[in-house]
Amino acid sequence: MSKVIVLVGTRKGCFLLESDGDRRDWDVRGPFCEGWPVYHAIHDPKSGAIYAAAASEWHGSAVWRSPDLGETWTHSSEGIAYDPDSGRKVSKVSTLAVNNGRVLVGVEAPGIFESRDDGATWSLLSTLEGQPGSEGWDDPTNQPPGHLGISALMFDGDDASRFWAIVQGIGIFETTDDGKTWTPRNRGLRADWPRVMRAAAESGKALEIDAHPDRRNLDVELLRVANQARAFVSIGTDAHSVGELGSIELGLAAALRAEVPRARILNFMAAEELAAWVSDVRANG
Repeated sequence: MSKVIVLVGTRKGCFLLESDGDRRDWDVRGPFCEGWPVYHAIHDPKSGAIYAAAASEWHGSAVWRSPDLGETWTHSSEGIAYDPDSGRKVSKVSTLAVNNGRVLVGVEAPGIFESRDDGATWSLLSTLEGQPGSEGWDDPTNQPPGHLGISALMFDGDDASRFWAIVQGIGIFETTDDGKTWTPRNRGLRADWPRVMRAAAESGKALEIDAHPDRRNLDVELLRVANQARAFVSIGTDAHSVGELGSIELGLAAALRAEVPRARILNFMAAEELAAWVSDVRANG
């Protein structure tokens, strides 16, 4: 019978969820990686190894590797660093990709490192220098909260020298020569926010204000667009602990600055009113 494995990266380490092909019952193993926050984890189908990109305020950043589906683990950060004279620092490793024994890791500040020895050592492959936006993406004032730098990497299944990288908050870039040159591929990816907000208002859907300090979106500017469209909003904290529930005040402050009226904030609805609103939304698709 087939076996299904789901890798879950959390602030408390990496977990493995295992099931059979029916995916009705699951066994959970973990946390692994000694409780380091894990931003991304992948399975290499060729070697059977698991790789996990982890970053800790105490220990720094490293890539963990398990050759035996979580039974044993090692980690390495050897080579995952910029030249000290460059003025750039690696604050976290955020995403991984693997192809035929080669492992790529995306980091913040934006850059890509590679390993050809099962993650034991790493070398800088590319910083995407010279690409649109690169002149400012190291500036914290230009970065979204909780910035991941390179937030995703994906290989072409047929051409090992072709892959894509996403710089969070900037866009997607493609290389066809193994990282030597890059081409922006953002056309058609810009959000038409007024149109999105109008569609939400017309369909009666609510837009979320994520008040977590590392998220803070919708921001005040977009909330003003939503308010002009007369869209409903809901304030949430994305809390992972009781202490983070207090960030609800940040979401409320954003709504106040954007002058969203109380009547269109779901949090202020009475229970009966909210239940009626939900029923109406469901009835109208």
